[in-house]
Amino acid sequence: MKKFITIALFSLVTIVSFSQNSIFNKFEDLDEVSTVVVTKQAFNLMAQFNNGSPEAEEYVKLVKNIDGLRLYTTEDLAVAKEMKNVVEKYLKASQLTELMRVKDKDVNIKFYIKAGKNENYVQELLMFVDGIGKYTSRTDSPVKPESVILSITGDINLNEISKLMNKMNIKGGEHLKKSDKH
Repeated sequence: MKKFITIALFSLVTIVSFSQNSIFNKFEDLDEVSTVVVTKQAFNLMAQFNNGSPEAEEYVKLVKNIDGLRLYTTEDLAVAKEMKNVVEKYLKASQLTELMRVKDKDVNIKFYIKAGKNENYVQELLMFVDGIGKYTSRTDSPVKPESVILSITGDINLNEISKLMNKMNIKGGEHLKKSDKH
């Protein structure tokens, strides 16, 4: 249920048209992978529902420059390993540089960026999370592992993405905020 809520929130609030990154498209057809793809047209449509509130204005400001969002999650160990291999292959072939990495118990969060128009903007933000759920935080009892690939493309303001991720309680957002002057 938690995974479904996260995916639903991403689809309502986030970004990416990943045609140039078709390397990740292979995961869309796998039954073991939950996928959310939000296109620029969807973000443009969502931006039209501005009710004038400060939160809505913030959201419109964020999404108007996003080209798309792709989110892939799996709890399947074999698919998680393939995700890791594909991300590594993509990183070697792309112009992405590591922004930061965070290790918290068994969870590894890695952020990569493609430089944008200035130090606060990027053309692409790639987040790869490996090891979510290996242990619960309270009982340390084993649960299913989860891996996540999140790719956002466009003219992306890292400060705004960090705020959005924090509001949505998405793991990694607090770390992005700490690195907003990459």
